[in-house]
Amino acid sequence: MLMLTLCSTMLWAKGERQTAVFAVPMTCQSCVQHIEKNIAFEPGVKDLRCNLEQKQVTVVFDPTKNSVEGLLEAFRAIKRPATVVEVKSAEDKGKKR
Repeated sequence: MLMLTLCSTMLWAKGERQTAVFAVPMTCQSCVQHIEKNIAFEPGVKDLRCNLEQKQVTVVFDPTKNSVEGLLEAFRAIKRPATVVEVKSAEDKGKKR
């Protein structure tokens, strides 16, 4: 069991991942909680961070299990229409834009 966990962790570390930043209408902490309780459990989502002040949600996800379009649909499903601000892949890490 331990070996399986270690192997899957190493594969994730080497595997693909994307980070997408979405502009999302939210006005209060309840909005943030609603997003966290729903979007965090979408397939492939590894990390989710809401910034109420900037009205942005950053999602790190496995692109073999979900897509930016799939996440946009998930936001629409919870009545939080989002727009894409930025998308970065693991290869973009460390590169300056």
